[in-house]
Amino acid sequence: MKTSKISLLILLFSFTQTFIFCSKTGDSVQLLKNTGNGTGIVVVLNDEFEGMPIVLAGSAESHFIVSFKNDLQSKSLEFEAIQGELPLIMKDNEGNKWDITGIAAEGPSKGQKLTSLQSYMGYWFSWGTFFPGAEIYDNPDISQRIPRLYLNGDWLIPSAQVLSGGPGKDGIPALKNPDFVVKSEALFMNNEDLILGLVVGTEARAYPHKILDWHEIINDEVQGEKFVISYCPLTGTGIGWAQRQHGVSSTFGVSGLLYNSNLIPYDRESDSYWSQMRLDCIKGSRKGEKIETIQLIETTWGTWKNIYPNTQVVSTNTGYSRNYNRYPYGNYKTDETVYFPVSVKDSRLHAKEVVHGIIINDIAKIYRFEQFR
Repeated sequence: MKTSKISLLILLFSFTQTFIFCSKTGDSVQLLKNTGNGTGIVVVLNDEFEGMPIVLAGSAESHFIVSFKNDLQSKSLEFEAIQGELPLIMKDNEGNKWDITGIAAEGPSKGQKLTSLQSYMGYWFSWGTFFPGAEIYDNPDISQRIPRLYLNGDWLIPSAQVLSGGPGKDGIPALKNPDFVVKSEALFMNNEDLILGLVVGTEARAYPHKILDWHEIINDEVQGEKFVISYCPLTGTGIGWAQRQHGVSSTFGVSGLLYNSNLIPYDRESDSYWSQMRLDCIKGSRKGEKIETIQLIETTWGTWKNIYPNTQVVSTNTGYSRNYNRYPYGNYKTDETVYFPVSVKDSRLHAKEVVHGIIINDIAKIYRFEQFR
């Protein structure tokens, strides 16, 4: 591949049309009960992973899957879906109704919150290479699981697999405290657009992929809480974490480097390098530290603004000259092409199928949208 093409790829990064939502434990927000207009059927799966009972709820039509530990006061519940009442998505055998963030909105456990699992969306090829042999729910095809590799040198990962994406450090400019507009002013957004979103207390914010395609990282502050919203268009993965990790507060930028075609952010305070999908620091003085994630959910802009009518959304007034209404990667979202080398290729699913992965003890389990129709 020619250098000029690689540079173009990194400047443009792919838009997977996915949305993420975050809520903090104990917080609550005013939500609009949706009558079902423009929303799809919700499906609930009661499952077990790594010896832990878990529950997932999702809708392929509304493009969201959320996952929680099925453990409320040391007992498991039996869940079933609720239809046409977003943000309510499921009810249990004790009379509680649960919203999309895992909070009991009605019932004897009102106000309590299920523990969200470490999970996020992404293209199948990226899950297949970062978690080789990952189990796919309700799929009989088996692949050998390969344990995660940790090295003792400067890098925790094979340094030969760390590649330049083209633009250098900060060549893709991360945003900090961007401008927001209200729903009625977001004329650049379409209902089918997918975004990364965040809820803190009574405030809801949305981070469009069409902006993150060009910036990849947004450092933001909501009601005194500082967050990092990261998105890698090449792997289709949107992940959030608090800026304060292990007692250290940092802002993050784009290093210009990739590992297995995935974004490597760096923190500006220690100049340490992090793997977005591995969720750990892979080089620098903080090497080996794990990223403490915040709850993320993907859905469409149409679904999000119906649930949160008072939401704010990142404005296209970023201070940079970019055509945010243009998806720059052609057929990347649908073809089998992966622009940069990856260490493992798993052909059990189409490379660009968007899946929901759950991580426990560095082991992943994969859920497909076809199970939520």
